[in-house]
Amino acid sequence: MWPWIIGGLIVLWLVRGSQIGVGSATVPQLPGTAGIVQTMGLMRTMTNQAIADPLIRQHATRATEHVGRRNPKAAAVAIGEWVRGHMRYVPDPLRHEHLTNPATIAKAIAEGRKVYGDCDDMSMYVAALAKSIGMQPIFHAAGRTDRIHHVYTEVAGVPIDPTVSFGLKPFDARRRISLKV
Repeated sequence: MWPWIIGGLIVLWLVRGSQIGVGSATVPQLPGTAGIVQTMGLMRTMTNQAIADPLIRQHATRATEHVGRRNPKAAAVAIGEWVRGHMRYVPDPLRHEHLTNPATIAKAIAEGRKVYGDCDDMSMYVAALAKSIGMQPIFHAAGRTDRIHHVYTEVAGVPIDPTVSFGLKPFDARRRISLKV
């Protein structure tokens, strides 16, 4: 009987151990791959909701105005440069996954405020900008080991990761989960 009780407590700790913060709400994050898929699903939902915000389209247009509409790869790179130029990377607190709506990021940028976020916040903003001008972004959650710990966005076949210097592709992943936005 004790093994079942201890096993149940471990599962409860794993499920309650990590939290996902969406706006002002926090929900338990599922353990392992299920938690990654859960987080990516929330990211896709928030991104798709944000593309209706006029500021998202305005930022995408401003980011890509210097590249031709016929060059989606150049537009993808321009979006990555825009995000890198307007956001600063700050990791989430340990055992908490906070997701910031791309429309909230766009509003803060429009108001001239400093904007901070981690890789998932930056990836959602990239995806929202790209999708608002008719491109199809893909989220990639990846890890150098069996543990997934990073997310970036692919747009027009170009990996866009504002957390690294431009020109460097996201690291070679040993494990990856992908999701079309």
